[in-house]
Amino acid sequence: MDDYEIPAPLYMVAESELETGVSTPALPRGLNPIAAVFVALWYSLTAAGAMSSGFHFLYEHSQNDYFLAQNLMWTVGIGIGIAIAVCLARSSHLLVGGISSLLMSGLLLSLLLLGAGNGNSEVSLFGFRPSQTQFLVAIAVLMLLSGLLGTASGKAMRDDESLAGPILGIRGGHWFWLWLAVYAWVAIFPTGIYYLWLEIISSGYG
Repeated sequence: MDDYEIPAPLYMVAESELETGVSTPALPRGLNPIAAVFVALWYSLTAAGAMSSGFHFLYEHSQNDYFLAQNLMWTVGIGIGIAIAVCLARSSHLLVGGISSLLMSGLLLSLLLLGAGNGNSEVSLFGFRPSQTQFLVAIAVLMLLSGLLGTASGKAMRDDESLAGPILGIRGGHWFWLWLAVYAWVAIFPTGIYYLWLEIISSGYG
């Protein structure tokens, strides 16, 4: 009488597949690092403009009073754009983020070469009103720090398959026109933060 082989349970089959090196499908490779740098620049400008426009929508009648805050919104947008590009890069994530951060900060500092005036800026901090040059340098430094923070965030997103999967699932060519969706998505951030702040303040005084 021939021996009858009992089928192995499913969980044992899965374990045997892991032992033989068969794994689940890998994530898409992503963009070439050079292309990722261009995406970082494009989406940094897109996200920065969206953050600034979203904040201006809240305080359109008090532009001078919130000039500094609006510029800070711009620097935050730089970090968001670089984070997206770093997550999209197939390799050299830290290099992509570092180069993109330096380029964006350098573009702002290049305005100094175009003849930034020596007069005072529109910002006043505790009675101190920095010059236009001092203000541009400070924003450029904050922009660099925001880009580096975005680099770290994008690298963390890439390491998390649940976050990187939907982003990498979009075909590479589409990232050059999806800026419209990103702009609309990022533009609501200042409003969302504002209403969250109102909710916290209201509940604190309730």
